[in-house]
Amino acid sequence: MELTVGYVSGLIAALIFVLQILLPNVLVVVVVGLLTKSHSAVTWSVVERNLLSSLWPVFLNADSAVSDRVELSVRLLTWMRPLGLGLIAIAAVVTPLGLYEEVAPDRQPQPSTMTYLPDTGPFGIGTLPRNHAGFSRLCGSFQPLQCPGTTVVIEYDEEYDPIDNVTLLSNGTISKGEYYDTRIPEFLWELYQSGLSLQSRSVSSFFDIETRQFTFRKQSNFGIDKPYTVDFFQYLKSIHLDNALKPVEGLVTDTISGGVGFRHHTAPTISGTAAEWSEDILFIEPEIVCVPSNLSYEFQLPWETDPLGPQVTNLSIVDEGGFVDIMPEYPILDLNDTQRDPQLWNRAYKAAWMTNAYTMVYMNITRPAPHAFAYMNSKVGQRWPLTKDQAMGVSPYSANFQPYYGMVQPPTYMSNYTFAKYPEANYSNPFGISMSNYSSIHVICSGAGGQDTANTTRPSVVCGLVFGAARRTDGDESLAFVPGTWWKQPIYSCAGISKATIKSVQFVYNVTEGSKDTLEALSVQTIQDKEYEDVEHMPLWGVETVDVKYADIAQLWGLISPARQKLVNLITVQSPRLYLPGYMGDLNYQRQGAGYLPGASGPVDIMTSLFDSLSASDGTQDYSGKTNVATLLRWREASKTAAGVSIMLRRIWTDKAANLLTGTRGWNTRTLTPGNLLPNPRKRQRQSQIVNDHAEIETLVPVTIYKKRVRYRGQFAIPAFLSIALVGLTSVGALILSILRKSTPAKINHYLKQLSTGRLLSAMQHPGESDQEASTEEWLSQVGHKSVQVDQWGAASRSDSPPTLTLLSLSTKDTLRLHHSRL
Repeated sequence: MELTVGYVSGLIAALIFVLQILLPNVLVVVVVGLLTKSHSAVTWSVVERNLLSSLWPVFLNADSAVSDRVELSVRLLTWMRPLGLGLIAIAAVVTPLGLYEEVAPDRQPQPSTMTYLPDTGPFGIGTLPRNHAGFSRLCGSFQPLQCPGTTVVIEYDEEYDPIDNVTLLSNGTISKGEYYDTRIPEFLWELYQSGLSLQSRSVSSFFDIETRQFTFRKQSNFGIDKPYTVDFFQYLKSIHLDNALKPVEGLVTDTISGGVGFRHHTAPTISGTAAEWSEDILFIEPEIVCVPSNLSYEFQLPWETDPLGPQVTNLSIVDEGGFVDIMPEYPILDLNDTQRDPQLWNRAYKAAWMTNAYTMVYMNITRPAPHAFAYMNSKVGQRWPLTKDQAMGVSPYSANFQPYYGMVQPPTYMSNYTFAKYPEANYSNPFGISMSNYSSIHVICSGAGGQDTANTTRPSVVCGLVFGAARRTDGDESLAFVPGTWWKQPIYSCAGISKATIKSVQFVYNVTEGSKDTLEALSVQTIQDKEYEDVEHMPLWGVETVDVKYADIAQLWGLISPARQKLVNLITVQSPRLYLPGYMGDLNYQRQGAGYLPGASGPVDIMTSLFDSLSASDGTQDYSGKTNVATLLRWREASKTAAGVSIMLRRIWTDKAANLLTGTRGWNTRTLTPGNLLPNPRKRQRQSQIVNDHAEIETLVPVTIYKKRVRYRGQFAIPAFLSIALVGLTSVGALILSILRKSTPAKINHYLKQLSTGRLLSAMQHPGESDQEASTEEWLSQVGHKSVQVDQWGAASRSDSPPTLTLLSLSTKDTLRLHHSRL
């Protein structure tokens, strides 16, 4: 049981009660031990008070404690005293037990200034201070192209390609301008965060998204002799197994549903123990949908290992409906309004359908057009043998990812030795299926290729196969990989997209001695979608649309002011979210980017790397479970369903995003113009400002302060209420008797004098020397100071003993008559 303030108070009260009972009874023992035969009369009165106020009369069953032959009214009222005192004693002990401390919020939020909270962990240590070089963008994947808004002019040599019937550009040279301009035009910088004026100050813009690390480059082939900033990636820490809402340097991470919010972390300066408040924050989230292929690998673990390939034998594809139950109709995608519905499930399904169909044609399970699916040579549960070199993604020890679609390598990739050893896996491939058939699946699933024009709001969709973690077919969940056991590995088709949205985040700042003024004291309670009254109150998003190929440009996007939504090269979407544009990227360990626009390249690079088969072994982090048992166990559980696989992928996306990206906007940060912006020619003068992490402004934020408050549990007050009731009833009775003149101070004083031991003894041993009704002062001066004797305990009876008091009675005239006898 945990000790609380109430329990401690109760224990103290109990101890004090015991001492209050013990001390007067012990003092009686001491007093009696010091008594002699002769003392003054008043001394015996004081001794009597001490004896009668203790518990010794009860312990010894003395005359004053008996109830036999005592008047009923006196007996009842006499017993009320110990019962009442006992109840009060219980109340004294029990009542404090109801006290407890509670950290409770104030009734009204209070405005508070905010202070920066540094992250002392790996994310804080691994995040570089912001540089002064600002953002940069290079356009053109093979040849330098003029980026939108820049003034450089590039001339090319034109070459006609008769095979593809296209005109190719080569040998680009700068004809206007001294160098290739990597700067972001000022008017674009203003445009894509112009909508921030309609949002809370805590909402970040496209240009508040940066990478944790960066470096600098020069490119002579692009005519760039001056250094410019490019993003850089290094792995810091894994969080994909946390399953929590956590703040890290520059981000709010959600490894439950997946996503990162951009925030330069601050907390209120408070005098209480904690504070709670809500903020609107820009989030980028992965939206990933997976569908089962209804095919799986089945294999046996061999007794003899092969260091050159997967450790499996008796490998086959099991038809769980992916072949025999395939729909004969070719799936159609509706991509007319992908911002409203990106069709992720349909994309993943179509990719799975095409993969299964090509594999069936390769194995001659069926035939293509004309007369597609005219025959079907499979059934549910049928196994189709494969060699371990044919099968893509098979592994007993991990999950696997495949950026391009295909489960079986065509025979052109196999050696004659392989098929000589496993002739049953040498399928005839009568219709000539090759890897080019499989490679087209990704482009069809994505909805566009790198050579399509970036003149729409088409979002960047990445597709791929996920080979889940293998499980034993006998249901054994052991981690032991026992030779001779059979395993099954499910196969899923997935489609993923990144989206920007604004969410309401509830923060709690819990001040403790160890974590005060650091990010450890900040926690995230909830992350919820922001609610809007109607469409008019939803954010207005803008996407840069230009007549440039997707592979040649990193498109800008952001929150747009309604006053600017009619500008050229801009398409707007009024919606709670924006599915982000872009084209395939990469995210490898210590990878340098082409430019520095993390808001454009970051989400695309992360999503692309999610299905990269090298992502589990490129030095960044093992997300497959091959070298991490905890990850492997998560994959085993997730691989049971398509929904589980999609959740696992979203958490891995969040892990990658947390290691790559950071946010720079907070309550106290100024919106400063980067020093390298290309000036707007329409402005006469522009004051260049340099990005500065420490440039802060004071902002008051309404927060709810939590303070320690004393609370009480009412059930512990019952003894106290009963005691109050008893005292109240007794007091009422005493008041009534006083009003009726039946009990007055004079009457009480009368009985105190008549029953005083000292007065009785002095009246016996000094008869006639004092008045029994005399005041205390008069009685003391008369006989109270005189010595009177009381036989000592244990004294033997003698014939010459002095006379002792044997009978005391009060006459009607209240005169004292003494009768003597010899003991």
